[in-house]
Amino acid sequence: MHPNLRFALAVLAGLISGGLIIAGIEAIGHFFFPLPEEFTFDALCEYFKDAPLMTFVFPLLAWTIGALISGVIAKLIYRANNKPAFIAGLIQLVFVLINLIVIGCHPLWMEIAGALLPVPMAMLGSRLIASR
Repeated sequence: MHPNLRFALAVLAGLISGGLIIAGIEAIGHFFFPLPEEFTFDALCEYFKDAPLMTFVFPLLAWTIGALISGVIAKLIYRANNKPAFIAGLIQLVFVLINLIVIGCHPLWMEIAGALLPVPMAMLGSRLIASR
């Protein structure tokens, strides 16, 4: 397979696998800590004021583990270097930032951790797999 195609597939597979992990962990979190039935941004922000800590930990855990798995999968497909994992981590960071901006009422600690963790976790995931 052509290296450029393998590179692109590594990024795409990393994003898809990471996204599936994120969706799964967030679904588990919503099972244990359901969101309000009236799903508007105002209702969500009102719910966040008194929400249990785990309401915020599950998404943060999902973003972190999703980025880690994304880096692992990207490196398994493209072992020449860590660039696909880095790109997958950057794209996941963009998705996290969009989430934080659109909802707009997450706790500050969650916003900081969400902005700082995806890329390093994707790189850590890629470093868990040996290069060729």
